Amino acid sequence: MQDPKPPKRFSAWPRAIGVAGVSLAAVLGGAWLVRAPLADAVVRQVLNDRGIAGDWRITQLDATGAALTDLRLGDTNGLSVVADLL
Repeated sequence: MQDPKPPKRFSAWPRAIGVAGVSLAAVLGGAWLVRAPLADAVVRQVLNDRGIAGDWRITQLDATGAALTDLRLGDTNGLSVVADLL
């Protein structure tokens, strides 16, 4: 009678690497989904820190750049900069 073979031992590394990869993809995907509100908040904070009032709409934001429309910088009474597309 032969002795039964011991069960194969699987390394935990492939599973750990897979979990890390899925986690990284989830974080990057989440960051990609909130990129426009995040960029809007950063620009608004920077302009507020400098005392500049303004309004804009982010219409495109990707890895190559951003497009702002309806840009207005300065007070509504004495506008400094107005642009339809930047």
